[in-house]
Amino acid sequence: YETMQSGGWLFAMIPGLEKVHTNKKDLAASMYHNLDFINTHPFLVTFVMGLVLSLEQNKVDTQTIRAVRISAASPLGGIGDALFWLTLVPITAGITSNMAIAGNIAAPIIFLVIFNIAQFACRFGLMNWSYRVGTGAIDALTANMQAFT
Repeated sequence: YETMQSGGWLFAMIPGLEKVHTNKKDLAASMYHNLDFINTHPFLVTFVMGLVLSLEQNKVDTQTIRAVRISAASPLGGIGDALFWLTLVPITAGITSNMAIAGNIAAPIIFLVIFNIAQFACRFGLMNWSYRVGTGAIDALTANMQAFT
């Protein structure tokens, strides 16, 4: 529990870090500080990954990268839970379970298709957007946070 999801985080970050850091010493240092504590929602973690890779590519100092990673990842855990587990899944399951009770054999397939389209769109879309925008993504997110929540 000391570092929560940092092992999976680093494993997912290694391909990007290897492209950013061609020097083995820089790569090792980056891998080390990416093993710090992180806990966020698994579908929204790609937003933070894009930010961190953008910062790593721009050679921002380690403390700033750590601060951005922690300050962006933690709130996304709660937002992701609300969006996916408390909104998308109950609504989709409610609709498709009624279809299944009525005898529609396609209901579980429809549930899985809707759920997976939503989560894959979030994963890939947020990663690309946050990487392109860099730290400006945080400004855009905080500027619209009241409307979003």
